[in-house]
Amino acid sequence: MENTNQPIPNQTSMMASNTPHRSNTLLIVIAIILVVLGLLVGYFLFSPKSTIHQVIKVLNLQIQISPTIVANQSTLIPTQTSDLIPQENALYLGDYEGKKAIFYTNKEEQTYYVNGPTPHASPYIGILKLANGVGITSFDYRKLENPQKIYTESNKIIIGVTFALNSKGSFLYAGVLTNTKSGLNNDHIERMYKINLITLANEEIWLHEVGSNKYPEAKGRTVINQVTDDKYLVLMLLSCDGCESSLADILILNMATRQEKYIQGKIGDIQVNPNSNTFTYKKLAPFKKPCIGSEFCDSGQITVYKPSGQTLIETLP
Repeated sequence: MENTNQPIPNQTSMMASNTPHRSNTLLIVIAIILVVLGLLVGYFLFSPKSTIHQVIKVLNLQIQISPTIVANQSTLIPTQTSDLIPQENALYLGDYEGKKAIFYTNKEEQTYYVNGPTPHASPYIGILKLANGVGITSFDYRKLENPQKIYTESNKIIIGVTFALNSKGSFLYAGVLTNTKSGLNNDHIERMYKINLITLANEEIWLHEVGSNKYPEAKGRTVINQVTDDKYLVLMLLSCDGCESSLADILILNMATRQEKYIQGKIGDIQVNPNSNTFTYKKLAPFKKPCIGSEFCDSGQITVYKPSGQTLIETLP
């Protein structure tokens, strides 16, 4: 009879022989998972579209900028960011064609016309004023480079903003003409402000109720003529809104004491000398100048006024 007893395979040896194969498979699977996770983490960290990437960029930017700000306090620009759409009755300081300029707007100034009588309106349209007094109407705010909001007025600003920067560019002096109920016939109030371009703090240094008798001949707006040592402000007070600035009365303001010296009449070539506590000027004399096609032409000539004669001297206020 045939022997049916066969040797039984050793279970332990079979498991041992299969273990290396399973271990290798498991390691491969774990490696694949780690690679996939690594790719996902890398995408979320370094993809320009990811939120985490943006946060890292901001943090890195702050770390790079902060030492510069601490080391160069004197070169700081206004900290307030630019508005994408200009706020009404606010002053924005910026650059236009290489020159400093101020922009402002309101509902009235936002209206403009294009090739016809039909009015259009845009929140970007307003008035641009240059430091030399030149104004541009229907100006598009988006053409102003590096605009910074430096002052906000609670009343309606009307045409008449005048401004000047000090020699260091750290302070701006602005004259703001507003439509304010004051009991006067024209209800216009003009204020001069000293604005710190580092902190954006402002200080009212002069107020004029246009039409009052404080300055008898000054029935129009005011133009800043010059600033000296952040202490003296020379103002030209026009006799009417359309009058020539060279014929304006002159006001010299001591911004520290608020004392004034008001000079009526036609003067020019004003020189302020703080060291000697004096200022000098010359009287204006009429001259004839050739002209063509001007409404002020008289037989081909127009009358202009220029400083002439003796230099006069007076003490500063």
